[in-house]
Amino acid sequence: MVDSSWENQAPAPRSSGGFAWGKVLMGCGLAAALGIGALVVRGIAVANQKMNDPRVREELGRSLWPMVKELAEDLQTDDGARSLYVRNRGLRERFPTEEAFLAAARTWRLSLATLPPGPDAPGAFETRVSFQGMRLLVRLGDGRHLAIRLQGRGRHRLPVRDMEVQ
Repeated sequence: MVDSSWENQAPAPRSSGGFAWGKVLMGCGLAAALGIGALVVRGIAVANQKMNDPRVREELGRSLWPMVKELAEDLQTDDGARSLYVRNRGLRERFPTEEAFLAAARTWRLSLATLPPGPDAPGAFETRVSFQGMRLLVRLGDGRHLAIRLQGRGRHRLPVRDMEVQ
């Protein structure tokens, strides 16, 4: 029969204490990683919210307008389009050869000649910002749009990843 007495004569297990401290440290490390992750996600959300503020996008559009104008001017000639293709490696994804880009640029020239004089006209210019970069949409005078995708986000000259007249 089993002895049901509380006075069990078995020796107490020995503990070095190291295993318990390891669990505590792992728990603290996990909590720190989760906390840092939450802060990073919150920071990204706040930055994205700021970049989607219409006033910020309008200011960004105004600061990028000289670059849009320069791109449109470059596309008006074969030499300018060739230079644009060489300077922006991202265009090679859509246009694998310089000749393919030049052929596309030649078809865009009539539409690009109707580029508005500035970004101030209502609905003439739209900026979309994402984590992959920026997309600029410019409404041309003939009803088509010049779509430019830039690598990165900011107000400085950014490499062109893609462009087309839609």
